[in-house]
Amino acid sequence: MSDIFAPMRSIRGRPMLCAAIFSVTLLAVVASADDYPPGDVVPLQQLFAEIHAEFPGRILEVELDDDDGDKWIYEVKVLTPQGHVLKLEYDAVSLELLEVKGRREFSSD
Repeated sequence: MSDIFAPMRSIRGRPMLCAAIFSVTLLAVVASADDYPPGDVVPLQQLFAEIHAEFPGRILEVELDDDDGDKWIYEVKVLTPQGHVLKLEYDAVSLELLEVKGRREFSSD
């Protein structure tokens, strides 16, 4: 009889930890219908294109946040080529740039 947890042990050697992380992640994803954004939220591919057009660097993190039930906001962290982290906020429906935090320095090359 084969060991069904063997692949998980070979990855990290901690099958119970992997299962616990998966369970917590799964619980975080399950939400009521009221928690989902409306269908007119801009897809991530379009958001990424907008970010890369204005902010060179690597996208580290993206969150879709319900701003006090008022509107949906994309919160984005970008690592610039100079090593600074920018925190950007976009309206998730219009892609209007709402806020930029961090150093906006760009190299001239």
